[in-house]
Amino acid sequence: MAAMPNSSVSWLMDGTRTGRLRPVLDALSDHFGVMRNGASQFLLLRALSGRGDWEADPDVVRPATEAELLSAKVQAANAASRWGR
Repeated sequence: MAAMPNSSVSWLMDGTRTGRLRPVLDALSDHFGVMRNGASQFLLLRALSGRGDWEADPDVVRPATEAELLSAKVQAANAASRWGR
């Protein structure tokens, strides 16, 4: 029998008809991502860049603020320009 998704993370859905996931911050690792799966005791998060997944404790994951997202996007753009991506 498959495990049911963690109901305590229902806030991750942004409420749109498209069912898009809102960006979150894993406060323990200080990484931003979106939830890919919540069928176990941990959340499977994917980096906003799409490069890599990790497991996070639902108790330390929270919605990212607009300011945090903007900062993360600027950092990613700066890093990419330094490495020629």
